[in-house]
Amino acid sequence: MSLRDRLTLLNIVLLGGLFVFFGVVAYVVVTVLLYNQIDNSLERTAEQLIRQARLDTSGEMGGIITPNLKLTSNILVQIWDQEKLVDFSPGLGDLKTPLDRVGIRASLPSYRDVTFEEEIHLRVLSVPLGSEGRPIGVVQVAANLYVVDSARRNLLSVLVFT
Repeated sequence: MSLRDRLTLLNIVLLGGLFVFFGVVAYVVVTVLLYNQIDNSLERTAEQLIRQARLDTSGEMGGIITPNLKLTSNILVQIWDQEKLVDFSPGLGDLKTPLDRVGIRASLPSYRDVTFEEEIHLRVLSVPLGSEGRPIGVVQVAANLYVVDSARRNLLSVLVFT
């Protein structure tokens, strides 16, 4: 193989490697940005709901004011006390199970990706509520990841087939 052929091959390999590297970087950056945007939205919604939560005279969660639950069509909310579902988004219908079965027992706020009812991919933020050092409930806020999954699939197909 001549020097010219070897340099051409080296050039092709380096350029191909560079394209793959930048493709991977673009995919990771888009994924991280989309997840950060969803996480920030979930966090703002949870903070708003927690500010509105009130305790009744027995120390139990009650009187929760949730005026914006109907307006957040892309965000699902469940508010749990220690035993039962207290309030939820209208978009959840008659659902009485936690959005995140693991996160509902968490002692610290946690984000998890959950496949709900084996078909819906959700990003769930579970925030435990406490009063005077004792747990009183959990706020679970979720967003559907359909748009994120679709964007990632489309970006991946563009990167693979170009």
